[in-house]
Amino acid sequence: MRSKQKPSTPSPATGTRASRVGTTANASLGSPEKTSVSRLGVLSAAAAGLLGCFLLWGFADITAAPALQFNLGVTRWLLIAAATAFAALPPVTAVIQRLFAFAERPSAVSRAKIACVVSIIAATYLIVTAHLQGRDLFPKTHDDQSYLLQIQMLARLRLWMPQHPLADFFDTFYVISKPVYASLYFPGASLLYVPTVWLGLPTWFLPTCVAGACVGLTYRIVAELVDGASGLLAALALLSLEYFRVFSVLLTSHEPMLLLGLLTTVAWLRWRSARSSAGGRSWVRLAAGPISIGVFAGWAAITRPADAVCFALPVGVALLLDCFRPEQGTDNERPVSRVRSAGMVLGLIVLGATPFLALQAVFNKGVTGNWLETPYTFYLKQEQPNTSFGFHAYDPSARPASNNQRKLDYYDQFFAPYIVRHQPAENLRWWGKVYLPMTVDTTLPTRLALPLAAIGALAVFCSRRRWAVVGVIPLFLLLYYFNTFFLEHYAILIAPAMLLLVVLGIRRCADAWPARASSIRASLSAGLVVTSLLILPEFNALWPEQHQTGDETMTSSVMRFAKVDMPLAGNFKSPAIVLFAYRFGDSIVEEPVYNSDVAWPDDAPLIYAHDLGARNAELFRYYALRQPERRVYRFDRHSAEGIEDLGRVADLAARADQR
Repeated sequence: MRSKQKPSTPSPATGTRASRVGTTANASLGSPEKTSVSRLGVLSAAAAGLLGCFLLWGFADITAAPALQFNLGVTRWLLIAAATAFAALPPVTAVIQRLFAFAERPSAVSRAKIACVVSIIAATYLIVTAHLQGRDLFPKTHDDQSYLLQIQMLARLRLWMPQHPLADFFDTFYVISKPVYASLYFPGASLLYVPTVWLGLPTWFLPTCVAGACVGLTYRIVAELVDGASGLLAALALLSLEYFRVFSVLLTSHEPMLLLGLLTTVAWLRWRSARSSAGGRSWVRLAAGPISIGVFAGWAAITRPADAVCFALPVGVALLLDCFRPEQGTDNERPVSRVRSAGMVLGLIVLGATPFLALQAVFNKGVTGNWLETPYTFYLKQEQPNTSFGFHAYDPSARPASNNQRKLDYYDQFFAPYIVRHQPAENLRWWGKVYLPMTVDTTLPTRLALPLAAIGALAVFCSRRRWAVVGVIPLFLLLYYFNTFFLEHYAILIAPAMLLLVVLGIRRCADAWPARASSIRASLSAGLVVTSLLILPEFNALWPEQHQTGDETMTSSVMRFAKVDMPLAGNFKSPAIVLFAYRFGDSIVEEPVYNSDVAWPDDAPLIYAHDLGARNAELFRYYALRQPERRVYRFDRHSAEGIEDLGRVADLAARADQR
């Protein structure tokens, strides 16, 4: 065996540092017996990962060969292979190892500082790349608009507004119009984005800051659980993920939820460290940890409750185990009551979470009349029947309560197919065929990183800190198995945990072969870095069009006209009302009827409303009494005129009364 061979004399440039890294990376692999067992485990996990990888390709695609490229193209794969091989050359390995040694073991203070720097760099990159790609940096999706409406209300210290007298004219996606006027969403993400209104910031600014903070916290966690160099690898890989970048400029809850989940984890790690250190046993420091955990977990609970469970449950279990573990450094002292300690910690967590849970309860009562029924559940019952959590038999006669034809068509074309798929007999097949490959593609730079993640799982179970972080993955898959919908961006939540497994896999591979540890780690790390860089949109010019990446959500001429061109056009007289007509065959996702630049439609310079035909007279009479100076325009994309000036609302009301 290699351990019995006489080692060669290391050169000053390579051997000393390489051997030190290879032998100290994992002390449990010091003996030949443990090394061979580790190698067997690594090879078994790699084989399982490869098998799972190709099974995903086989289920997701008709043939594996085209899918093997996963939109990367042959040129990218050749460059990745070349970089991996080049990094294995001894002189290159030596340079990489020196870089690893420089970044590998930062102090706690240094980790925090580096995390801040990484966050700023990541946020700056996300802003720059969005502008370079020419992305539409204005709210245009249903979710964007609903969240922005909620932000407007929260900025005015309101969670809802009374029902508008013309509710049917403002009935739109993901907005409750009866019996109150409010967003259906949990208020946690909007609460985070309220400064957008108070400070007059662009709607994309705070989302990019949140996304950048997620990258920095990913570094912070991985650097503590593995090492600083692995933390930088994970941060770069997270930044390279397409759907992470896509949602980095949108007003949605996914990346705020990720931020709060990562903050919950960091708060637990800091409390654990303070509790274990002899110098950190002051009451204030020990109490601050559970309170901060409660604050972040409570905030997460009113952001995306199911996702919050994925983070809170593993951390909660690990925290209780910490409470019942004998405290370090107290051998000569009488141990405190473990039950009392756990009770105090849980009480402080509840204390931190209570304000957020109370806010949600008030929101529930004000919108639904029930302290326990959320506006989200209320909306699903009314407008998306049979789509709530769990399995529901498909009922072709089920229809939304709304009279909005676009919403009715959206239900038939988008929601109904998901309900049909989400049946006990079909759900497992859809997860194997679509949702699992989708999850891997969203959370890893390439599917071929999956074997590394499988190997990394070997290093999780022996560490409470690691399984508390990685535990989000199985909980996420379990909970979403019962959810009617599964879209790509949902999996953003588990991306840092997946990347933790990947960098752990790299370390595990290196530790299994100590004599070649330096070259293995350098080679695999270089492959991950090059893959992460080459899938960035800045390199699109190097690839054929079918292998290029882009972060734009959708191109919408209607939304650009309504939200950008019309307010800036000199030929539109403000204040005004714009009526939007809808016909079957129009895009069901381009819904311009949102007055999300204000909390109440009547306060908008340009009021967007539905064209309801003969019922428009109701709108004319209402505004003739309150804002008679408004002009009325009608937009119809099928009309030759496009936009038609109907005249002053007072004149239109007078004509309607004469009929």
